[in-house]
Amino acid sequence: MKTPRAVPATDQPSPAQDEAGPTPPRPRGLRHNTRWLMVFLCFLGMTVNYVDRATISISLPYMTDDLHIGPSGRASSSACSS
Repeated sequence: MKTPRAVPATDQPSPAQDEAGPTPPRPRGLRHNTRWLMVFLCFLGMTVNYVDRATISISLPYMTDDLHIGPSGRASSSACSS
């Protein structure tokens, strides 16, 4: 006489799943949007910093001539921009 095969527990739906049906996909919502906003703000800040450093390094000789800043002032101004 053959014994009936037992069905694995994973194939049988649990009573909670049976009543509720399949679970809906998790919405991305506010947390996902906030993450990308922070990435964008960091990128924007780094871009502004890069452009600002380039502008100061190009305009530093003209600014020091107009404002009559000596070599020691140029060194400290140059150190601040790099």
